[in-house]
Amino acid sequence: MNYGYEFLDSGDGRRLDIFGGVTVDRPAPQAEWKKKLSPSAWQSDLFYDRAKDGKSGWAGEDRIPENWSLRYGGATLLLKPSPQSQIGVFPEQMPNWDWLTETLRAACRPLKILNCFAYTGGATLAASLAHTEKFPVEVCHLDASRSAVGWARRNAEASGLGSNPIRWIVEDVTRFLDREIRRAQRYDGFILDPPAFGRGKGKDTWVLKRDLPGLLERLEKLLSKRPRFVLLSGHAPELGPRDLASTLSFLGNASSFPLALHAKNGNDLPCGSCARWSET
Repeated sequence: MNYGYEFLDSGDGRRLDIFGGVTVDRPAPQAEWKKKLSPSAWQSDLFYDRAKDGKSGWAGEDRIPENWSLRYGGATLLLKPSPQSQIGVFPEQMPNWDWLTETLRAACRPLKILNCFAYTGGATLAASLAHTEKFPVEVCHLDASRSAVGWARRNAEASGLGSNPIRWIVEDVTRFLDREIRRAQRYDGFILDPPAFGRGKGKDTWVLKRDLPGLLERLEKLLSKRPRFVLLSGHAPELGPRDLASTLSFLGNASSFPLALHAKNGNDLPCGSCARWSET
């Protein structure tokens, strides 16, 4: 049985969420305040300890259902604990997934979408949910991690979207974009959720503030004659919502807002910034 998602509390460098019926306690370095809920409310099924001796890991994995997942917006997202304290979904992006599906359905025309830094495919599935025979939505899912792309493909199958037109690409984002430019490819929409910092093959590194302008220059060359949207989110403290919106000024005015998880009774958790541009 699939369940949804709820954010409960944050504080003392931790966060508390419920994913698919499983309560998860894990690190959140930005949560420098005190926890709001009581210690008893912080009892969890899964607990991640980031130990100083290098022996970080999960406790409580025996409490996870065999087919742990959550259902969101018509998609099924398979979950599992990873060594980096992730479980396969970034829930602060859920409002963006809703916006994506609605924006693409409202276009009422065929669309070709590129999802960069696409991870396990929440945004890819949200875009593909708008696909119909009359108005097809083709999605290119791009990530440098083979395991993440494999996970995303399993999510598509679990969601009943395995036969939809989704192209799965394992490659460095900038290398792929450069090749698409040479091929004179065009896309009607872009989904961008780049990391604040990342390491590629060899000595390659990615720094959001340094490398975002070059990324957007490439995307500008790949825009179709009638682009539908660009969705950009970032997780570097030095780049706020207005900063991200200004990077999309070549398209026109973009809306922007903080990304955050909101708790009914606990502390909210800031999770970065977001900017959206659409043709309407």
